[in-house]
Amino acid sequence: MPFADFAKEKSLQDFSDGLKIKKPDYIIRYEHLQLDVYNIPFIDYTQEAVLTEIKNNIVLNNYKDSGTDGPESYLKRDKTNNAYADWKSYYTQELADIVYSKHKDQFAILGYDKESWKV
Repeated sequence: MPFADFAKEKSLQDFSDGLKIKKPDYIIRYEHLQLDVYNIPFIDYTQEAVLTEIKNNIVLNNYKDSGTDGPESYLKRDKTNNAYADWKSYYTQELADIVYSKHKDQFAILGYDKESWKV
């Protein structure tokens, strides 16, 4: 399903409902993934296994092609870091407005501005 169709048709309302019940203790944002993971105080960053998992799954993102069926369906890659998707390039103002209107609660609770996709 193309992203535009997904954004228009699908909802993450169940996620929003959970946020209303309890505010998260820690927020991990895609655009600050490594930094946010390192800010979780109960993870022991001196353990080699933990550092290996962070390297493989966050820094190198060894799963960046998971869920794709070939080069034609690969996500566009971020120009500054190929390990991550260029998620902003999938948005238009229309799609951003649709997503915001469907998920205002998440934007507020997670501290995102309506126009954060442009930054």
